[in-house]
Amino acid sequence: MDAEDAVEISDAKLVQFMKKKRAPNGRFYMPIWNWDFEWKEDIKQLAKRVKMAAEKVKEDEPLPFVGDMDSVAAQLQLAVYSPIPKQSSDASPLWDQAALPWEAFMWAMNERAYSSLVEDGGRPLCPFMILDKVANGIQGHGDLLAMIMDGNKYPRRTSHYIFVDQWERWQDFRLWQKDNRSTYDPDDRRAVYAIEIANRRKETTRKVDLFDDGGRLREHDRTRWYSSQLEPEVERYVERFCLLREDQGEGGFPGYMDEVQRRMAKHGFTRTFELDKDPGRQDRVTTWVEYIAYEYSWCDRYQRPADEACAGVDETWKTLVASGMGNGVDRLDSVYPLCTNVYPLDDAHEDLEGAQKAVQGHYTWTMQKEKRVKSKLADEESKQASAATQSRIAELKEELRSFEQAYHLIQRFESYAEDYRENLELLASHRSLAWWALGQLPLVEAEVKAEGCHGGGQGASRSSEPRTSAVQTARTTKGKSKRREPPGPAAATVVPREAVPLRRSARIAARVAAASAGSEASGAKAPRRKKRRRAA
Repeated sequence: MDAEDAVEISDAKLVQFMKKKRAPNGRFYMPIWNWDFEWKEDIKQLAKRVKMAAEKVKEDEPLPFVGDMDSVAAQLQLAVYSPIPKQSSDASPLWDQAALPWEAFMWAMNERAYSSLVEDGGRPLCPFMILDKVANGIQGHGDLLAMIMDGNKYPRRTSHYIFVDQWERWQDFRLWQKDNRSTYDPDDRRAVYAIEIANRRKETTRKVDLFDDGGRLREHDRTRWYSSQLEPEVERYVERFCLLREDQGEGGFPGYMDEVQRRMAKHGFTRTFELDKDPGRQDRVTTWVEYIAYEYSWCDRYQRPADEACAGVDETWKTLVASGMGNGVDRLDSVYPLCTNVYPLDDAHEDLEGAQKAVQGHYTWTMQKEKRVKSKLADEESKQASAATQSRIAELKEELRSFEQAYHLIQRFESYAEDYRENLELLASHRSLAWWALGQLPLVEAEVKAEGCHGGGQGASRSSEPRTSAVQTARTTKGKSKRREPPGPAAATVVPREAVPLRRSARIAARVAAASAGSEASGAKAPRRKKRRRAA
């Protein structure tokens, strides 16, 4: 809409316009162009009218599923998740069909991922009906969002693709189950590539230092180039299997079971459990315990580099304090302050450039003066000036060397601090997700106990029957009459044989038998039935 039209539009038309531009989450998207910054009063007046029109739209068309959010939040720990949020046949769909295309696509993707996740035995982070509140961090749901927005190898699009990202994570867990139950083959190219890449990364991290004249950069580039040549399946095998296993998969399934037991005991899980070679025969509770161990493996993966980076931070910090550059600055345990608080890098660069210019200036001035002066006295003065210049050059070179050492030391400290901060953030995200999964275990056990089952299909599937989504249910039932459901199975009733109606051939045979029996009893012949003549 043009700015002039927006200013001159009536209140009724403004309400209708805002109804069309309303998104499913209740927000309004009103593209207005050709604004003139001199229209300050008109803009203020239009803002008041838009606010009043928004209240009018909310009164006329309230959003579905808006209720007491406190009760909804309380149901997060008690609700039994199902792929279809319960709603009546007359309820509106979960999103407006006239919504923006990207929002409709987003809701459809989340709805499909939600159903797929539940059908395969996973547990969503929240009920589907409060997806918008969680995605926008409303009513204290930011912690749930932080679990899935971890920034690791999973592709993060926006905060609104919560169930899509969680479904991808669950699929990776299923592949993790499959990889750990497969037979280890040392000649398998995936395993060979995985071991070689892991060894190269260890060598790069352990042996290369910042003072090696670019060797670390060359080795890092060579490792990255080699990794980029791997096929996607091999890269997935390396990143999400090899680097998560302590033995890189060489122990096979027995080694995997021992590793899971050790990892769970390390994190305080003392219950006994036994994994099945076939995940399809494994019960839901054990499958969920295995998923908790999978999340703990990600925690351990980021814990190791975080500890190494923390050790590097401590070592470089001691060197900084010993050199006097850390005086007056507190070393925080979080290592979040930038290293510029310890020593200004920009000032170090300026000092380097100034020292170089000063050395070059003194050298040039001395050479020019020696060329101009020819007398013996001038030569003596020149020698004295040259000696003073050489002394100054030596001092500046020493300053340059100290500047370079300080610069590299601070750069090293900053590198360790950045690695520590990144791994610490990823570790916190995975640790929160592991704690959430651990808190879901009693709910899984309660569901299994209520359903009266302890195993079946895929080891964790809730039902093998296909279920329709809530959106499909809303679309199909809207505007249609309710179909009468067939009656349930009745109790079995024993019917006497004589009461069962006979077929036509059986009835004829029964009459003939009864007539013959009657004739034998009376001793008389049975009357013959006359045949009817056909009409000519």
